[in-house]
Amino acid sequence: MKKLFLAFSLLLWTSACSASSIFSLTPTPTAYIYPTAETPLVPALTVESLGDAEYILPGFDGAIRSYQFVDGTYTIGDPSVSGNASLSLLDFFAFGDLNEDGVNDAAVLIAENYGGRVLVSVNAVLNEGGLPRHVASFMIDDRPQINALDIRDGEIFLDA
Repeated sequence: MKKLFLAFSLLLWTSACSASSIFSLTPTPTAYIYPTAETPLVPALTVESLGDAEYILPGFDGAIRSYQFVDGTYTIGDPSVSGNASLSLLDFFAFGDLNEDGVNDAAVLIAENYGGRVLVSVNAVLNEGGLPRHVASFMIDDRPQINALDIRDGEIFLDA
């Protein structure tokens, strides 16, 4: 009787571990849903909004100053007297994502005239909720010849 009970137990155990029962007990994999980047609904920067932005730049004397542009220019003082400043946006604009937030930012060129030389800089402008915020500047040269300005893969490219 003991042998019969042992054989019956072994039969039940092996049938419980059959291939069909193992596969029916194995959980099926669930497809992982990767998070998708949603492009935020942020108003795009425009040439007009860049022309009315605030730019923080080093002056000819090296001091950092804030310049509130209006219609693409900033002027202070009489051009015939020292201490004047005339800054303006050049007609080179590039739009693209600089900080990987899914929103197009901008690169602009600014010509700075402090009474003689006309220094040109390339400037990075982030789009923060549809408003331009100047974040970086790099001096190019005195009256450089500019061929192209572009933003690719989060970097500003200048052909000058």
